[in-house]
Amino acid sequence: MRLRLFLPLMFAVAGVAGGCKEKRDDESGRVQLRSGLPRLQAKLAERAPVVVAFLGGSITENAGEGGFLTGVADWFASRGIPVRIVNAGLSATDSKFGALRLQRDVLVHRPDVVFVEFAVNDNARDSRGDMEKIVRDIRKETPAPDVVFLYAMTDRTWRAGNEASRKFIAAHEKVANRYGVPTVHLGATASARLKSRKWKWRDFSRDTCHPTPAGYATYHADMVDAMDRLIKARAKVVGIPANPHFYRRADVEPNGVQSRKAGMPWPGVTWIESPQATTDLGEWELLFRRSDEPVSSLRPARWFPEAEGFTGSSSRLLFETEGKPVLRSVPSRSKGGDSTTNVLESPVVVWTVRKGGFFDLELSLERFDGHKQSPEARAALEFVRLESDGSRGEIIASLPTDRNTLRARQSVNLQSGERLAAFLVSDGYEFLSAVGLEWSIVRSDSDF
Repeated sequence: MRLRLFLPLMFAVAGVAGGCKEKRDDESGRVQLRSGLPRLQAKLAERAPVVVAFLGGSITENAGEGGFLTGVADWFASRGIPVRIVNAGLSATDSKFGALRLQRDVLVHRPDVVFVEFAVNDNARDSRGDMEKIVRDIRKETPAPDVVFLYAMTDRTWRAGNEASRKFIAAHEKVANRYGVPTVHLGATASARLKSRKWKWRDFSRDTCHPTPAGYATYHADMVDAMDRLIKARAKVVGIPANPHFYRRADVEPNGVQSRKAGMPWPGVTWIESPQATTDLGEWELLFRRSDEPVSSLRPARWFPEAEGFTGSSSRLLFETEGKPVLRSVPSRSKGGDSTTNVLESPVVVWTVRKGGFFDLELSLERFDGHKQSPEARAALEFVRLESDGSRGEIIASLPTDRNTLRARQSVNLQSGERLAAFLVSDGYEFLSAVGLEWSIVRSDSDF
């Protein structure tokens, strides 16, 4: 009897002291090895210092203390390998902006492996082109870093393998399969606790996806386990196909004419910090003007993190709210801070053509919000050619406040370097907002 009591107790104590692993939910392939980590395996064989970078949204940005970033750091520390962790997480950003800032925030550090976490913020959209660009740009480096996709959990996707989960990561998985990118479903430990009802969702997260400290601790355990699996897998170097498969591909219309499309960047999400943003077709720029100055007197807008948008002299002129971009003309303020309602500051969105040709402008606006100073007040969002001196030229299209349907499509022939601008113009308004602007530019000829 004494032996029967002693042995279980001895094993229980030994299990705690030795860090006995908690049961994990390992259904549906939580870790997909694919081509493995050839670069990292070579560095470990040399016992050389390693640089590990993480690119993602807020889940990555806040994962340093006890989360999956710490899990990777602890994994290397337990093996005596010096490691430097680069946290390039940026809240409220998706893979589109991640592709734009990859060089600046990640590749400049010459990482040996890059973990990419954008599934939550991509939110089941078709992000294949953006994720492919990230993978291709990483593998163009010499030597090429390894790349791994991380899939964080949400309240709809924590059951790995269910329909919601598959749809959530479908675009990322297509890129991973084509390029042999390993993937890790974070959440094995937390899923097991949720399924066994040891946890309720609020134990893992107080919203739909951002982990609590206890939730991040489960991500830490999942990451250590994933590193064990990834580093033991047979690895191979995967080359880059000559041509991308998902991005910069012409869409062939029924008449055989090819087209390419570029949309206005999303303020506060894919367009932050700099008032310029570059695409394949041209460059976007955000300027502003005062109503008491010549139209040609355009000044660069400024990014204010505190205001989560671009400003002129003081107030926000372009920002994102409730998933919609908002352009706003606001009263200019004097140095003393007094409102001067007869002088407005207004945003001017400018697009400069990279290579001339035929283009279609696709324009839509959800609504105008504003305060009229008189019943006769009029306003519009006008799309015009900018003259070389910055003054307004030909009006290409106009979305006025008195139109029932705020949509327009206009074909235009543009020369290289020519500029189009969206002006928020008003007469008799104290302030005016254009909510939900979508401005896309489609290259409609086949001469790329």
